Amino acid sequence: MFIGTYYHILDPKRRVSLPMKMRKLLKKNVIIARGIDKCIFLYAPEAWNTMTETISSDPTKSTENRNLSRFMYTGADQVEIDSLGRILIPEHLCSFADIEDEVALVGVQSRIEIWNSKKWKEYQKMLEKNQDSILTHNHV
Repeated sequence: MFIGTYYHILDPKRRVSLPMKMRKLLKKNVIIARGIDKCIFLYAPEAWNTMTETISSDPTKSTENRNLSRFMYTGADQVEIDSLGRILIPEHLCSFADIEDEVALVGVQSRIEIWNSKKWKEYQKMLEKNQDSILTHNHV
């Protein structure tokens, strides 16, 4: 399970180092794709397969399901973790998430979210401001 928030710098070649705690839970290759709220989702292949089974259970069932399938699959890519623990983020995903330099790597259970660090900090403030309603609504 991925937890925590880590801040790292994207190098000029669009590579980012994955934190050791997160890297220990991953193998050589990972799947990255456009995520919700203008971030990038990073999955271990097994978690990607589990997520896609849910989406693919009936891709023609609803317009929303078809749109989600198209959104997730067409922006996805398999990337390799290099010997220094870095991944290369494709240009189209950097552009989608407005990532230029500093990123926030956020552990969210079965995935890692890669955010523009400024946008993550803004989003986190909103979450903290609304924490009572979030926790009450979800019966935590």
